[in-house]
Amino acid sequence: MKFIHLSDPHIQKDDLHLYGLNPYERLNSAIKSINKKFKKDKVEFLIITGDLSSQGETQSYRKLRKLIKKSKSEVLLLVGNHDNRENFAKVFDAHPSNDGFIQYTKIIDNKAFIALDTLVENEHTGDMCDKRYKWFEKELKKHKDKEVYIFMHHPPFDIDIARLDNIGFKSQERFAKILQKYKNIN
Repeated sequence: MKFIHLSDPHIQKDDLHLYGLNPYERLNSAIKSINKKFKKDKVEFLIITGDLSSQGETQSYRKLRKLIKKSKSEVLLLVGNHDNRENFAKVFDAHPSNDGFIQYTKIIDNKAFIALDTLVENEHTGDMCDKRYKWFEKELKKHKDKEVYIFMHHPPFDIDIARLDNIGFKSQERFAKILQKYKNIN
């Protein structure tokens, strides 16, 4: 089975560049490349794990929606610290979510792909509230007989890049304790 993971496209509501590059054109190029490279091989899904938008504007999500329609594979989305959950939900109203959070599980070939919403409104750091943790543990228990893959925008542990670790995931210990209970997580 093949899936493709992308992160941080930072789509803008206009055609402004970010660090000298056009985010829309870069993601467009990536999708074209994926479509071309894997046209004979089936890609189960493409997941983009946050910072879908650079500023969380509704217009940027509309641009993203238009762009991902070009993908030959199903596209799954996850919010990051630059995103706005409410604006995202306005544009992607059919996208899976739970209790108002952009988190869901996709089952393919006895594998559970769990997407976690780590967005903390108006902060760069990520975390999950009790409601999200409860849902996550319920999903892990429900799928204990499957291989489990977890997607999230914020790494659940420090990665030794100070700039990223400074805005990392707050409840690393709690997350690690949950993972230790399960042997089926990849």
